[in-house]
Amino acid sequence: MTSTAKEDESVSKQNETIKMYWSSSNLRQPSYCPTPVELPGNNRIATTRITIAHIFAIQESDRPNISIQDSDGTIILPIDNDPNRWNLQPQQDYYVTMVVVESSPGDDETNDTREDEDDTVVCLRNVFHLFPGTTPDEQQDRIQDLSTNFYHKIWHGPDTPSDFQSKFVTKFSSADIQAFRQFNWHAEVFGASPMYSHSTNDDPSSACAAKDEGERLLGAKTMAKHPPNRMTMKYSKTWIELMKESIQEEFPDHILLQNALGTYWLHFFAMFPYSDEERKDLETLIRSP
Repeated sequence: MTSTAKEDESVSKQNETIKMYWSSSNLRQPSYCPTPVELPGNNRIATTRITIAHIFAIQESDRPNISIQDSDGTIILPIDNDPNRWNLQPQQDYYVTMVVVESSPGDDETNDTREDEDDTVVCLRNVFHLFPGTTPDEQQDRIQDLSTNFYHKIWHGPDTPSDFQSKFVTKFSSADIQAFRQFNWHAEVFGASPMYSHSTNDDPSSACAAKDEGERLLGAKTMAKHPPNRMTMKYSKTWIELMKESIQEEFPDHILLQNALGTYWLHFFAMFPYSDEERKDLETLIRSP
């Protein structure tokens, strides 16, 4: 095989992806994010129960009910020696759902046992509406405030580890430039831009479940922007700690917003190749007070 042929084969394998769609009939859990979510088909990211739960914001009590079907409607069983992992094939479409548990007489029809509204899963494109402000411009300003606070901690924080700073700080950029880039990304994924808004539809569940042609594949886009040398577990934990500080400083009384942002960080980090134990550690860190 020639070097050109080998390169073509390598590129082809890199382009092979697994596409996952949310296809739940359980009304308590609309689609959390735009679908399909696209993951590399090279087993770099193991399609385990906790990974899929983080991608689609499935709460811990619901994770045993996760079910996956292929495009023909065939249920994909977990692998024999691990009930929490599925062997999904590249260049295939899969549909993630939750098995609806039959309710007993007198139970609420939705079988929703959540008591605290702060535990509600807020769809990704609806997070924008949780930011304080009386106008969309004011809400976007608060998103930018968060990013500015965060990146100034990275660049100028006296307690920020120097090795972590070295991965982000460069003479060709600045804290404000990086903050503006992050702000643009957050404004897009949280629902401020037309791509993710639902201004023509007042039903949040319908808006969350919509599958629009041309919608960006967040998984592929997210991974492309973050090289592996930045995404070690050590640096990811430092990143989360700094972001949590910024969130607490900017939005100390907005618990639902804090939880929604934490859900997004779990979704974000699900796009990178961590082990299940590492994902549990990240979840504990994100959800801790």
